[in-house]
Amino acid sequence: MFMKDKKGTSGYDFSFDIWSFGIFMYELVVGEPPFGHAESTLDEMKNQMMRSEVKMMDYFSKEFKSLIESLLEKNVARRPNIDKVMAHPFFKKIDFAKMEKKLVKPPFKPKIANLGKVSNAEKLWLK
Repeated sequence: MFMKDKKGTSGYDFSFDIWSFGIFMYELVVGEPPFGHAESTLDEMKNQMMRSEVKMMDYFSKEFKSLIESLLEKNVARRPNIDKVMAHPFFKKIDFAKMEKKLVKPPFKPKIANLGKVSNAEKLWLK
């Protein structure tokens, strides 16, 4: 994840973004992070990341499980790049070229009274 540039300073490369995307996807589906839990300290989460495997839920599809396994690969050299992520079978129905050109319509567009109002989100998620 972390790398050193020519000056010897630390930074990160895109593999960190791939890892973060995996964390996001997992938490979006499961409702909690793959390592630790919402109340875990940073050190507890780090220890779990280094020592444990991601818990795969019974309701994960084969494609989603494969995607999460690849995104959260601990060996950075084996983690996929963005092109491989986009080509993953989980995303087979998504036309990324059309998305980039904004030719894909969202499944629904919520009616928003104003940008500061969140009541529409509450109706969707707090049923």
